Amino acid sequence: MQLLVDINTTDFKPALERLIKCLANIQLWFLHSSLQLNANCKSEAILLGTMHQLWSPAGTSVINVSGANVPFASHLRLDSHAREVATACNIHTYTLRHVCSLLTDDMPKTVACSIVASKLHCCNTLLYGAPMATFDILQRVQNNLASHLPAQWT
Repeated sequence: MQLLVDINTTDFKPALERLIKCLANIQLWFLHSSLQLNANCKSEAILLGTMHQLWSPAGTSVINVSGANVPFASHLRLDSHAREVATACNIHTYTLRHVCSLLTDDMPKTVACSIVASKLHCCNTLLYGAPMATFDILQRVQNNLASHLPAQWT
């Protein structure tokens, strides 16, 4: 389960209060569904943003999840995340190109969309509001996929 909350770095407190309220509602849902929320070993919190946004003071270093104090992990810059996704996608594109002779005519496009396009789509949802240079990293991945695969795949 992932919980994403938009936080304005100039006014951190209301967003933190929304996050705490969401966590309390999730905990109640778990209890009503006879499930246990294991926050001690399966929870992590991270701040995502541009370099400028991450320089702003966050105001807290931990968040309480179901009675467990979960520290914020080291900050993740969006361009770093985009580069990691791009690397993974390019590896899949390279591998797919080398197994093309083993696949039927209609399979490569399905495999390319399910592996590479799904990673790009997930990354795009996290990158809302990121600078255009970050999106350019992912555009190069799409261009790489299109240029390295046979024409009948695209």
